This record gives sequence, structure tokens and C-alpha cells, in this order.
Amino acid sequence: MVGIKDVAALAGVSISTVSYVMTGKRPIGAKTRQRVLQAARDLGYLAKNGSPAPLNGETHFVALSSPVHDSTSYTNYCAYFLNFLKAARQLGYETLLLTEETGDEQLRSIIDTGMVDGVALMDVTMNDPG
Repeated sequence: MVGIKDVAALAGVSISTVSYVMTGKRPIGAKTRQRVLQAARDLGYLAKNGSPAPLNGETHFVALSSPVHDSTSYTNYCAYFLNFLKAARQLGYETLLLTEETGDEQLRSIIDTGMVDGVALMDVTMNDPG
């Protein structure tokens, strides 16, 4: 039976890195993540829950970036949040909510590490960083 040690050895990473990729508990760089997933697929590794490694490297997480300011209208946002969460869940996604007012570095980090499959942006202004 193939184990986590086998996947780590083939991918050239630590056992904890394989665990983080499989559970999503910590962000792992996109290239490392892909290497681990490919090694797991090549070996036929099954995670503890009995599921195989994702074939396409999807995380099944989406991010909703909505900076919170002093002028934030919580009444309007709450309805949007709940509808977004419901729609994401119906499509098989969990949602990561980002609320930093100047969260461009946070957003870049989440995208660069492959933590999410997509991002929805709210409250975008003309002077936001590109």
C-alpha cells in the first residue's frame, strides 16, 4: 500500500508538505503543490479519507475579497455574502472571506500559493493597485 512517505519521496518534499497539500490546512506554493499532486496520482495514493488526489489540482475554495471600511454598508454586504456563500456551496466550493482594507498583498499571496480556484472582488475602485 502506498503511503504519505512514498508520495513525499517521489515529490522530493517533506511528509508535512504532502499533508498540507492534501488537507489544505496551510498554503503551499503552486509548483510544489502540483508536484505533490502529480506524485500522489502517479502512485495511486489515497488520502486518509479514502479519496484520491485531485486530478486537476483544484482546491475547491474560492475567495471573496471585500475590504471593510468605516463607510461599509453591512446591510447590503450581508445579503451579498450569504448569496455568494450559498452559490459557492451549491457548486462544491468553500469560501475564504478576505476583509483587509488594503489587502492587495494578501490577495496576491493567496493567488500565488494556489490556495483558491478563483477570486471574486467587491468594492473595487479606480485607484486600487493593479
